[in-house]
Amino acid sequence: MSTSVVFLLSLIAGPSLAVADTKGLPKQKVTFSSFFDGKNENLIDSGWSQCQMDITWSVDTDALAPKVASREIRRLNSAFEQWSDATGLNFRFTGTDHMTYSTSTNQLTSETMPREDHIAVAFLPARMSPLLSENVYGFGMPTSVIASTRTIVAGAMVVKAEIARSKTRSAPNVLDNLYLHELGHVMGLGHVKDSRSIMNPIIHKLTELSPGERSGAQSVTKLCN
Repeated sequence: MSTSVVFLLSLIAGPSLAVADTKGLPKQKVTFSSFFDGKNENLIDSGWSQCQMDITWSVDTDALAPKVASREIRRLNSAFEQWSDATGLNFRFTGTDHMTYSTSTNQLTSETMPREDHIAVAFLPARMSPLLSENVYGFGMPTSVIASTRTIVAGAMVVKAEIARSKTRSAPNVLDNLYLHELGHVMGLGHVKDSRSIMNPIIHKLTELSPGERSGAQSVTKLCN
């Protein structure tokens, strides 16, 4: 299968605990954007396909203590379940894996990781990636796209390990928001300005997908005819 590989990053940046106060704000029209808007017009509206019957995901938790790792895997699984409900895609956790991160390509690889129909997740210390600066909590992206059909076939998500360790008990909603946000990028969605959206680039405490994310994910997800 011929694929067009992309190495496009979408960073989530802002104050370390920027929480959007949604009380009393006027209602806004919820919108969505493609991950590839402003990056590659030929790949705009790329998304995963429901024909991909079994999309697997694995995670590198080497930088986390065992108890923290178990807690964050459960939290990640919940995030995947929300995106599954929104897209009709089936995600299956295959376990932990020791991954190698490349600073030149920002890719995650391992000896056992499938090249397609797979999402790689890793908790990395900030020193491992120049992208994980002080106010950047993580990043997510499609990593392989079939250009002719605009079908995403692989993705990656990196979370700053220090944030996972510090927020696992003190601010779990921040992590819920972060995981949903970065997986949204993996699904093919870009940033939006609406402060009530998971895809807003500022970290807050929203833990449920909005109608905008759901509509956007359904719009880019390819039906299996």
